[in-house]
Amino acid sequence: MRREHNRISLIFTGVVLLVVLLGGAPSGEILRLGGQEPKVPIVRTSEMSRPSLANVAIALRPTILPPTVSSFAAQVSDLRSDEILFQSNASAQWSLASLTKLMTAVVALEKFSEEVSYTASFRAVATEGAAGYLVAGKKYSLSELLRSMLVFSSNDAAAVLAESYGTDKFIFTMNEKAAILKMSDTRYFDPSGLSPLNQSSAEDLQKLLSYIFRNLPQIFLISRENIQGATHPFVADPNFLGGKTGFLDEAGGNLISLFNYGDRPLLIIILGSKQRAEDTQILKDWFLH
Repeated sequence: MRREHNRISLIFTGVVLLVVLLGGAPSGEILRLGGQEPKVPIVRTSEMSRPSLANVAIALRPTILPPTVSSFAAQVSDLRSDEILFQSNASAQWSLASLTKLMTAVVALEKFSEEVSYTASFRAVATEGAAGYLVAGKKYSLSELLRSMLVFSSNDAAAVLAESYGTDKFIFTMNEKAAILKMSDTRYFDPSGLSPLNQSSAEDLQKLLSYIFRNLPQIFLISRENIQGATHPFVADPNFLGGKTGFLDEAGGNLISLFNYGDRPLLIIILGSKQRAEDTQILKDWFLH
């Protein structure tokens, strides 16, 4: 019995070797040896498809390479649909500088009345930075303070608004609003952005700006005013819809710009750049092509 069994095994092994040498099983299936799948599947030449001329043309067609910018982080999006078109380091936290004032404007518009005047205290006017040229003891409307803060980036105006509500309470409300908008990487420690501890990310700023676009469009309307002393480098661009500048030694140059192209609100966020206007222009040109 043992000799018979050995002879059968030798015959079976010989058949397997013969099949392998001849190029595979007649059925076109892969033989399983010892119950194990072969690691490399066999592909018959007759089953390989030849590339068509159309596919070759597509492969050779020139493509637009992703843009390269110098900033720490960047993001481009369609603000109406919230479609993200480009991202670079967009989830990383970065110091906000005066981009902080966008949230300050949101809280002011939602908590304050246009019918009330707000007095600039000596302490508020003594805030670092002379932009806005507010006068201690003088009363200002909400619109005047927002214009001074958004167009000229006045730290004094931000301080006046915060003091009028109670500075600690105002900052708490800024952080509360950020939590409501699910801006999980965002923290505020002052209303103007002088503190480098004010942190956010491009992705979080997208959420804030989307909220402003849909609920408080007057912030963009004010920030687009092309008047002497305006800080935004694209304020003279006919397609400019609004935005905000920001700068600190710890943050570098930050810039938020909203442009209109074919009724598409194109949002460009730049964080931590030595050439924020140039980086914005690079991303804008990339989108147009």
